[in-house]
Amino acid sequence: MGKIRDWRNKDDYKDMKGFSLEQWAWEFLRRNSEYIQEWETINRLPQEKKMYEFFKTGAHKWGLRRYVDPNQSYNRTVKFLPLGGDIIEPIEVSPRVITINRSLNRNPRPDQKGNVYIQFNLHAPINPQIERSRKNLKSLQKKFSKGSKTKKVYKPPTDYENWINALRVFDAKRECPVPKLKDIAEIIFPTFSNSHPDYQGNTHVRDAFDAAKECINSKHLEILNYPSKP
Repeated sequence: MGKIRDWRNKDDYKDMKGFSLEQWAWEFLRRNSEYIQEWETINRLPQEKKMYEFFKTGAHKWGLRRYVDPNQSYNRTVKFLPLGGDIIEPIEVSPRVITINRSLNRNPRPDQKGNVYIQFNLHAPINPQIERSRKNLKSLQKKFSKGSKTKKVYKPPTDYENWINALRVFDAKRECPVPKLKDIAEIIFPTFSNSHPDYQGNTHVRDAFDAAKECINSKHLEILNYPSKP
């Protein structure tokens, strides 16, 4: 995978502060070596087989509807599967079958008996979905309770700066030859002392790299469960 941004230039990552959670998830996933390898394998297939692989459920383990070129920045072709834990509105319910409205429902409502239906995604971590469903249910219950007019104040995630530093460090470590730890620390964490015996700068580089690897290798879908602006 080619170079994405210039890790030495903080301004090259400045636009990330306005990223949606989907954009953040994609920035981490597109750096995943296993995903990149799968994409390259599929891309070498004949065209007729390639189209099948694009829409094959193999992409679902990454939380994607289909494989997308990791060299691409986030765009409309990057589509994540439903998070799970969302309240959905069925359009028809029978004793044995529930027909679900597949369109994204931004304003679900309970039925006449106060029942709601929740969708879970078994390709994604379950615990965040359960927590998300709990919050959604409490919010919906409050919304449809009589006399409730209290509106929750939106508080954005505070991880953006840490995520940017994590990606900058990861991108630095992808260079060939790999820059020395102290050189990365001097550029990305210039305000921290990096001398004996503490070497705080080097410690921050290691911590940021570990955080990046964690999001890239296993936790990019958990980012989608962060609270976002309604």
